[in-house]
Amino acid sequence: MKTLRWITGLLLIMLFAGNQVLAQESVTNDKKQEKLTRAEKKQLKEETEKANWEKIVDMAKKKQFVFEANYFYTPNGNTTVNSSTNFFSVDGDNAVIQISFTNLEGVPTPNNVGGITAKCTVIKYTYEADDYKKPVTIRVSAKPLAGQGTGVYQLDLSIYSDGSGDMQMGRYNLRMNGMLRSLENSKVFQGNTR
Repeated sequence: MKTLRWITGLLLIMLFAGNQVLAQESVTNDKKQEKLTRAEKKQLKEETEKANWEKIVDMAKKKQFVFEANYFYTPNGNTTVNSSTNFFSVDGDNAVIQISFTNLEGVPTPNNVGGITAKCTVIKYTYEADDYKKPVTIRVSAKPLAGQGTGVYQLDLSIYSDGSGDMQMGRYNLRMNGMLRSLENSKVFQGNTR
């Protein structure tokens, strides 16, 4: 019985000592992070920006991305919008443009989410990616499928290394601010198309 108490006591002491060592290592790692020099912080930031920029370039090159808009700028004013129902997506030669306004969500509209949804075919696509310190520029000409709209949509996107950016819809004089996401990471809700 005495031996059992002694072993239990020894195990408790070892367990407590082990936790103290782990806690000290954690504090040491936190202090190391705080002690990063300005140059090291700058280098770490540049490496992160470059890695993010390369992901954006890869999405542009593969023609697989979703631009989720969260703010509209129009000649008549500006408004915040829901990014899950306001987007422009490209998947190869297929594209979808959806514009939806919160105050119209209960009103019967063609897409049942307060706006319009148009499936399109990409007829012209270019992108420019020169330097990670500059935005990736994507230009898309998309023609709506039969019954989805008329004309050709001209869309110009400027995407920065953090994924944020702007999209200009030419003939509608509409500019959107939002985030570029991969198809897998996007959380958009596509409304009905005719």
